Amino acid sequence: MKSSDEEAEYIEDSEESDSCDPDIDEPEEEDDEAKEVDLEAYLKWRAEDEKAQKQAQPLPSQGPKEEKVVKIQIAPEIIAKNQEPKIIYFYDKKSERVQESNIYLNNFHESPFVIEGITYPTVEHYYQCMKFAGPKYKQHFENVLKEKTPDNAKDLATKIFHSLKDDDLIVHWEEAKIGVMRKALHEKFTQHSDLLSRLLSTGNAKLIEDSPFDSFWGGFLPNSKNILGILLMQLRNEKREKATS
Repeated sequence: MKSSDEEAEYIEDSEESDSCDPDIDEPEEEDDEAKEVDLEAYLKWRAEDEKAQKQAQPLPSQGPKEEKVVKIQIAPEIIAKNQEPKIIYFYDKKSERVQESNIYLNNFHESPFVIEGITYPTVEHYYQCMKFAGPKYKQHFENVLKEKTPDNAKDLATKIFHSLKDDDLIVHWEEAKIGVMRKALHEKFTQHSDLLSRLLSTGNAKLIEDSPFDSFWGGFLPNSKNILGILLMQLRNEKREKATS
């Protein structure tokens, strides 16, 4: 058992041991005002940071900005002036280029007309008969006219024409054939008002005979002259001018 003096010394030593170690700093008490200032600064920084992030990213509801389209209307007459003319192909049968509604333009289309009391079933009949106009070749004229189809009339006339070996006839025909065709077309469309209306309805379209064999009357083959198409367009213009005069 300790004496009273020893107990007193022990207590003093204990009190000294409970004191702070000089090498360890105790934390200083934080200023409440400083805490409030730091919190306000932090909240302000967070608010500014969130605002910056929102501005950097597009809103989910916003899509890509659409460019405004400005529509410009062009007057029809300006469009028509700068466009290539429409092309209408015609022949005696329907094909990739030839519509059935345009076959009426062809010479083989059945459209009887009368010239000087004689009825010609088609333009082709008249054209082939005219190779033998006059009393000298009257029989040939009648034989060609009797043919039931334009194909047969053409075949017979071609065969007879080359068999005659008449140089004067050949020369005369080469000089006259365009005028003969022009007259036949004029009578065909003049005597058939429905066909004339259809011709006029083609407007300013370019008319081309889609012949795979004939480079003179046709206009499909390379370097073709398209004489038949040209005559039809000339007739169309003449009839239109007459109707408006």
